Amino acid sequence: QSLSEYVMREYPALTNQQPGFYTVPAELQEPVDKGEKAEFEVFNRLKSFAEVLGLSMILFCGNTYSGRKREDTGLLPKEVDFIVFLAYKNTFKVFVLEVKGTEADVKKISTIRR
Repeated sequence: QSLSEYVMREYPALTNQQPGFYTVPAELQEPVDKGEKAEFEVFNRLKSFAEVLGLSMILFCGNTYSGRKREDTGLLPKEVDFIVFLAYKNTFKVFVLEVKGTEADVKKISTIRR
């Protein structure tokens, strides 16, 4: 049995969430600062995309890990906003999202290039 089959079968039963869009934790806390508000907006858009496009999505929110800035430094606690596992028509993707909050009147999304 593959890992994806196991997750698809067991994960909804563990979290009591609707099929198609799963999150850990099951709910986000009400946003307070502009960074949290930006994360909340991205969360809602991902959920909307999953519903509208018929995607199966598992979303891990606010996960911590240890990492180094350089090879010669010690481990530091770090956090990532979203880890997304996405399935659509037997295609599976994993990606990490780091959300940055900003004032809408300072920067416009259309002018930001990465």
